[in-house]
Amino acid sequence: MRVQFTIVGIVAVLAVFCVSSGAEAGLIWSENFSSHPDLSSGNWHSNITDAAVPTAGTWSTSDGTALSNTAGSGTIQATAQYAFTASEKSAFGSLYDSGSGLIGGGSASGTLYIRFDGGYTTAPSAPQFAFFQTQRGSTTNRSLMDSASYAAASVGKGWNATYYNALINIATASGSLDGPLSTSMHAFVMKINFQANSNSAESLSIWTDPTAGLDEPQQVSPAYIGTGDLSFDTFVLRVGNANVNWHWDNIKFGTAFSDVFTVPEPATMTLFAAGLLGAIGFARRRFAR
Repeated sequence: MRVQFTIVGIVAVLAVFCVSSGAEAGLIWSENFSSHPDLSSGNWHSNITDAAVPTAGTWSTSDGTALSNTAGSGTIQATAQYAFTASEKSAFGSLYDSGSGLIGGGSASGTLYIRFDGGYTTAPSAPQFAFFQTQRGSTTNRSLMDSASYAAASVGKGWNATYYNALINIATASGSLDGPLSTSMHAFVMKINFQANSNSAESLSIWTDPTAGLDEPQQVSPAYIGTGDLSFDTFVLRVGNANVNWHWDNIKFGTAFSDVFTVPEPATMTLFAAGLLGAIGFARRRFAR
């Protein structure tokens, strides 16, 4: 009898391992800040001087995995910027156009998912803002960072906004997301559909706090934001004004929803169910004897 229940236990453990290890097999790039908690090494550039507001903030970590703006009083902007290397861009496969040097540029086409976690630790007061932003090229000038020639898409708290929102090419806010600002961390999943040689038709959809354990088809409809040129090779974490205390964590890029937001794989769950039922049936037959 002990042998039969041991078999059941082994099957269950193997299935759980498959579920936990296989969901992010197609992940392209990720950052949980354990290697760069202060954003001072690798391709990270932090404490960037704002040309419009010369005093930049200081980035620090509160728990070793997230970061927040701890700047002092006054109107400031703290920015952490990451530029993908040539080899990192190549890892995006058909989503990368080597001619333009951009992910989603030129003849590149396909779907990309970007996930990041973000939120305030203390309630902000308007008109503070905080964005996760994809952009084309690196710049330390805020006016350029806000221009359509650099900016691709920004998601977070807009200037004076009381709801999470998104901007396409930093033109106008095209709708609020799933809920109002709160003082807890939220998961955001961005879906970009790149169109070959037609950047103006590229679309962005966003989920706020997707339901754990569900793949994309089972999620509620995302907040559809709009279309525009969403090609990029850099992303930045931006905070405006003092003591905003916005945290980021778990930045991920992948070609499937399950690459960036872990969900059970249907095939694995089917295998688990079949194996577990078979093992239980075998044990019951042995016990009946």
